[in-house]
Amino acid sequence: MLSFVGVALLGLSSCTPVTHAGSTFDWVVTNQTMDTLRVGVRFPLDSSLLLPTDLSYLRKQRLTDSVAEDGLVARQNPLTRLVQHAGRWYYVQPQAWPVATHDDARGPRRWAQVNRLVGTLTYTLPPHGTQSLTQTICLPCDTIPLPQIVWLWLEQGAERHTLVPGRTLRQVFHAVPTGQEHDYSARALYEFNVGPGLVLLEPDGN
Repeated sequence: MLSFVGVALLGLSSCTPVTHAGSTFDWVVTNQTMDTLRVGVRFPLDSSLLLPTDLSYLRKQRLTDSVAEDGLVARQNPLTRLVQHAGRWYYVQPQAWPVATHDDARGPRRWAQVNRLVGTLTYTLPPHGTQSLTQTICLPCDTIPLPQIVWLWLEQGAERHTLVPGRTLRQVFHAVPTGQEHDYSARALYEFNVGPGLVLLEPDGN
């Protein structure tokens, strides 16, 4: 088992809380190294008991979605599944909206490695690539909601750094101006940049 090494965390730049009716918050990581990195994220999972009619509907819906989108729906919702336990069926889904594809348009489209049992996605991030990890939405809101991420780790070769519970994600992600922060339906961007040696960089890259 890999040993966990704490990452030196940097403070989040101050920013004005969003105060309008609704907002979409994107949480991303950028690889500012010349190496390919691996980024792992664990999302909390939730489950609900299904009635027989619900089970039949969900099975048909998942099949329809997969055929219509050539399997993309299942990949875009990679942690969602149907589980049978003690003779009952449950619908398992993450409490967040995880993203299972790379955003870097310069490279080929890659899918994350998925572990649905524990709710983890592991991304391969090319040099200077950017990956969206999750998205949070508040409606209405007057504060910035934190993403539903319970574990976050970085790997560079044999070296691994882990952001462990108890260290706030506000110390990791920095606000990045989008020009839409205070629109009625705003999009706000929060990212952290990884430098050589898995050091977290300030927003200006230093």
